[in-house]
Amino acid sequence: MGDLVAVQAPDPTDPDGFWVGVCVDGGHGTPTIQHYKSQGILNGVNFKAGEYAIAVKWLERDVADPDRLTFAKSAEAYSSENPRDIFNSCSLRSSKFTLEPVKRMNMALRHRENKDIWLENHLLHVDDFKVIQRACI
Repeated sequence: MGDLVAVQAPDPTDPDGFWVGVCVDGGHGTPTIQHYKSQGILNGVNFKAGEYAIAVKWLERDVADPDRLTFAKSAEAYSSENPRDIFNSCSLRSSKFTLEPVKRMNMALRHRENKDIWLENHLLHVDDFKVIQRACI
């Protein structure tokens, strides 16, 4: 749990090509929710025999980054009613990368409260981006 993953975007028209997430507890102390011994569907995701349903929380791309390499945790996406998403293990493209912490000032909060407020984002190194992108083709 806590491992970063890059997964092929489910929509082939997605301009980013891949999503980045953090593996979370699938309910048994590991990210694995289920190992499929035959074909099945879970939460709208199709599985074939031998594939795994993996628990994940997706990171959002920072819209302020024109290169789309800066990611942040989504505060609104998950709740106690919706604690995680899932992905099919066959769509995993990489887990061998890191995200470097970067800080940026939230100007709206700074002006409202008259002080500097920093939000932590994480940057995907361009070399890792290229490896993941090639794996998604």
